[in-house]
Amino acid sequence: MGVRVKRADLWVKFDYRSLMGRHFGHLLHPKGVNLYIFHIVGNSNSKKTPLNHTVHLTSQDVEMDLVVSRTIMLDSLGWQKLDITPVVQKWYNKNSRHRIRHGNHQGKNHHPREKLTLLVDCAGCANSIHPITFSQSNTVITNERKDSPDLMRDDFHQEPLDTSGQVHSEAFAERDENEIPFLVLETETAPNARRNRRRALECGPRVKHCCKQRFYVSFHELGWDDWIIAPKGYYANYCRGHCGGPFRTPDTYHSYHAHIIEEYRRTTDGQSNLEGITPCCAPTKFAPMSLIYFGPDYNIIKRDLPKMIVEECGCP
Repeated sequence: MGVRVKRADLWVKFDYRSLMGRHFGHLLHPKGVNLYIFHIVGNSNSKKTPLNHTVHLTSQDVEMDLVVSRTIMLDSLGWQKLDITPVVQKWYNKNSRHRIRHGNHQGKNHHPREKLTLLVDCAGCANSIHPITFSQSNTVITNERKDSPDLMRDDFHQEPLDTSGQVHSEAFAERDENEIPFLVLETETAPNARRNRRRALECGPRVKHCCKQRFYVSFHELGWDDWIIAPKGYYANYCRGHCGGPFRTPDTYHSYHAHIIEEYRRTTDGQSNLEGITPCCAPTKFAPMSLIYFGPDYNIIKRDLPKMIVEECGCP
C-alpha cells in the first residue's frame, strides 16, 4: 500500500424538521439528543446495488458495530465533526489488499470491492430534529417487520425512520449540495512504499544546487483556522539554490531559449549587456490542493485550488 489513512472525520449537519421544532425543541430535549454512528456489516446487498436503488433491510440482514457516539445540545446544532478513523482505516486497508490481489479488471470473475456503509441514528430526536442526508433518490427504506429497526441505507450515510414508519417531507426536501454529509481524509505515504516516478531534488545540508525546500504553512499561525476546516496546513514548499556551474548539459534547460541565452552570456564573457543576467532557481512543476472552508451563511465549500504546491524546481 502506497498510501495510508491517518485520520477520517465525518461531517453531518443536524437541523430542525420544522419551525415548530425550532421554537419548542429546547422544551422537548432539555438534555440534548444522543448521536450514534454505526458501521453496517454483513449486508450482501450493498455490494451489488447501485446508489440510486432502494434496498430493503431487516435486522436479520445486517450486523451493526458502534463507531462513535456523542450528546448534542440544542444550542450546538448544525455541523457535527465525528472521528471515524478506525473504521475507515480498516475499510481502506481491506480494499487495498483486494486491489493488490485482484487488480482493477472488470469481468465475469470480478470480485466487487466492499462499500463503506454507515448508519446515523439520533436517539431522542423524535420528530423535531434530524440529520441532513442525501436526496431522496439516494436513500433507501425499510423493512416489513415492526419489531425490527427501520433503516435508511445509503452507501455513505444512513438515517432511521421515526417510530411511525413515516418519512417527513422536510427531511427529504432537496438540499443544497453544501449541506450534504461529507468525509474528510488525511492521508500519508507509507514508509515502505516504492515510488516509481522520478523524485525532485530536495534541499539538504550539503545541497547547494537548485532544489526544493520543504516548507509547511500552518493556517492556525496565519489566523485562518476559524474559517478553514481542512487541511490544518500544507507543505507549500519553495525553491532555493544556485544555477551556475560549468558542467550543465543542454538537457537540463527547460527551453532552447534559456540554453542559447546562457551560452551566449558565457561565450561573450562580459562583452555584452547580458553580463548581470544569470539563471535563477524557480518552480517548474506545481500541484493543486483541495480546501474545505466555511463560506457565506456558514455553508461549507470544497474547492480545488491550482498551483498551490511546489513539486519540482529547476533553472529555466
